[in-house]
Amino acid sequence: MFKRCQKSFHQRPLEIAKLFFAILIGAISYFIYSDAVNDSLDYSVYTLAGYPLYILLAAAMLPLLGRISAFKGKKTAFMYTMMYAALTLFPILAIIFIDRQFGTPVLSFDGGSRWLIMALSFLVIVCLSFRLKAGALSILPLLLAGTHFLFQYMKWDSAGAMMAETYIPYIGLLLVMFIETKRAKNTAQYE
Repeated sequence: MFKRCQKSFHQRPLEIAKLFFAILIGAISYFIYSDAVNDSLDYSVYTLAGYPLYILLAAAMLPLLGRISAFKGKKTAFMYTMMYAALTLFPILAIIFIDRQFGTPVLSFDGGSRWLIMALSFLVIVCLSFRLKAGALSILPLLLAGTHFLFQYMKWDSAGAMMAETYIPYIGLLLVMFIETKRAKNTAQYE
């Protein structure tokens, strides 16, 4: 039994590394897919270096948040969660700001290559979603593309429409996750 416990303990860092790698690949695929849907596959050095570092930072800080906020009161845990949200929001805003101010594209895709990259990133997102047993996340690319093409078809291009286009896919994802959670809860109740 001791050998089995020791073996599982030594395999755990490998599982954590695989999970971080899957999160990194999935998040980068999501960023690429979102950019491909919005017709802007132009990347500067700041974007190419900043997004992977940002994702690794956010993924590395998440277990730390769990350890710090464990066994704390609700208010303290909420405060730590808000600090985590702020610490993950500011770097992404900084990357976007630096890229817009100083970034010059070093990598650019358009035409057929844009559609190929969009399809590949879609497949990566869907495969990783099902591999990590988070199937509801696989609907997000469809919601992003559907909302974008719907707004383009209706020729809505005001500031309010752009904001709605940004948030509608995530609201749809939250609704899908809520429905899936409720269905799983009902299924567990009847078993």
